[in-house]
Amino acid sequence: MGFGLAVVALLCSLVFLAGAVLYRAQDDDTASAAAEGATEEVAAEAPPTTRADGRLAPPPVAAATDDPFTFFTTEADGDPVAWDPCDPIEYVVNSARAPEGAMGILDQAVAKIEEATGLVFVDEGATDEMAPVGDEVRPDSDPGRYGEGWSPVLISWTDAMADPELDGAAGLALPSFRVAASEEEVYVTGYVEMAGDYAADLIAAGRSADVLGVMMHELGHLVGLGHVTPSDQVMTDDPNSTPSEWGDGDRAGLALVGTGECEPDL
Repeated sequence: MGFGLAVVALLCSLVFLAGAVLYRAQDDDTASAAAEGATEEVAAEAPPTTRADGRLAPPPVAAATDDPFTFFTTEADGDPVAWDPCDPIEYVVNSARAPEGAMGILDQAVAKIEEATGLVFVDEGATDEMAPVGDEVRPDSDPGRYGEGWSPVLISWTDAMADPELDGAAGLALPSFRVAASEEEVYVTGYVEMAGDYAADLIAAGRSADVLGVMMHELGHLVGLGHVTPSDQVMTDDPNSTPSEWGDGDRAGLALVGTGECEPDL
């Protein structure tokens, strides 16, 4: 990919302990009722238009900065593992425990990650698929549920009762890569989990911006960024800070993971 930057590689699933943990619900009543009518069928959007360079959107540009960023995973040469910018990142949503207003917040977060990376996300609708728990592994493809090809990214609004990994956490994310014919590692799918009970408390307290910051943070992991220390960056590991605007370091890292190579043979 030719980025040639030395950064810290994070080789494991990253769980973000956001400020939302301070507002944990006392019981399940704060989460919304399970979404009715969620099915395995998805309603596809119109496919994005391809540019002359093969990308679906212009490549991102970020100003030079001394603010830090890290990558979730890197290749042997230090380049970040990234998504194919010539294919959309399709996603489905399980909104079973989504509080009121959560879907609008997700839309805002997706728009912000698209703008910063030049990657294109496509909403493929609702699903009743549950994120993997414990030692379970989500398959990269699931023809019985989603047809041929890679499974769409799964975005779940859930809680610690459904997934104990969310106990004390506001969200988590894990992308999955495969090796392309070019021998580059390329992300092909993944999943994001958001703690619906935490989000419900924050929204009720008028702190929807904090929920937006958590969702942006988890989408940052999904597209390939790791944690940093400064609390003014969305990708901070400070559990008491949830910025909802990208910092300069965030933007620099997101620009780099957004300039991966097209991989037509993957």
